[in-house]
Amino acid sequence: MAIVVGIDEAGYGPILGPLVVSRVAFEIPDDRADHCLWKLLHRSVTPRIRRREIRLPVADSKKLHHGPKGLALLERTALSFLRLNGQAIRTLDDLLSCVCPSVLLVLAGYPWYAERALPLPVACEDAAIAIHAHALADDMQGQSMRWVDARCEVMPEGHFNRMIEHTRNKATVLWTMTLALMNDLIHPPRGNRIDVHIDRQGGRVSHARGLLTAFDQAKLEILEETPEKSCYRMRWNSTNDRSEAVVGVDFTVDGESHHLPIALASIFSKYLRELFMILFNRYWQKQVDSLERTAGYYQDGIRFLKDIEPARLALNIDRRLLIRSR
Repeated sequence: MAIVVGIDEAGYGPILGPLVVSRVAFEIPDDRADHCLWKLLHRSVTPRIRRREIRLPVADSKKLHHGPKGLALLERTALSFLRLNGQAIRTLDDLLSCVCPSVLLVLAGYPWYAERALPLPVACEDAAIAIHAHALADDMQGQSMRWVDARCEVMPEGHFNRMIEHTRNKATVLWTMTLALMNDLIHPPRGNRIDVHIDRQGGRVSHARGLLTAFDQAKLEILEETPEKSCYRMRWNSTNDRSEAVVGVDFTVDGESHHLPIALASIFSKYLRELFMILFNRYWQKQVDSLERTAGYYQDGIRFLKDIEPARLALNIDRRLLIRSR
């Protein structure tokens, strides 16, 4: 069996709210690992967003999170997949305990993220989640597939700023979070074959040095480095037997359109960030009357910061804890 992984982020550009990077993983028969998962799971999922579509949408989160039903689409998809392992997600705390438990202690220093008893789901019906999870389970069983898990890295504003102080580079922060999600699967490898699909951010074409530094015991082969896609193969020889673990890693421009696992990872990242922004906006709306919510992006973020400035000063909140430096 092969493990097929997707990794993507949400919140790379905003000045408010956390940066979230997620990975999802499936276990798939070796002879189907290279197949399109949208086709393998076509009875239960679809990459298309259509009004009367009864299947679960798994597509670029930016396309899903559009209009009044955007959050509901993200939520239904993310929680349906988590339901496959029997995980009952009733609150944001439950969700964080499931996908990124290490962040719970980190959040203690951020008053706007304190109300994590937020009931879930917030925008869709639990009955719909149960129905879609059942359809997913049947579809995967028919393909001899298994949902492994979803894991997320969440970096709130103040921690992001401290990382920037050390690295001077936002892309390095994203790479560090991505490596953390890769590590528990492939260092050492969990299985003889692992395929990792990552959405490529920015203009960097070569990732060979970063992979060699992170996985220095592996033999690295460069398969392709083009403006559209960079592909690598890493090999480890087992110390206990003669078996060899092979890990393929690719970075693809617009990866959400090419690989279902990347699209699903983008959904988890966007959904989690949107939940954090719900808490963020509710906190500040309690401090400032008639305050309009923000998504945290630069132009509207500047407006929002101006509106909350008197409250921030009264609460003695450090700007470095609130506003991302890059």
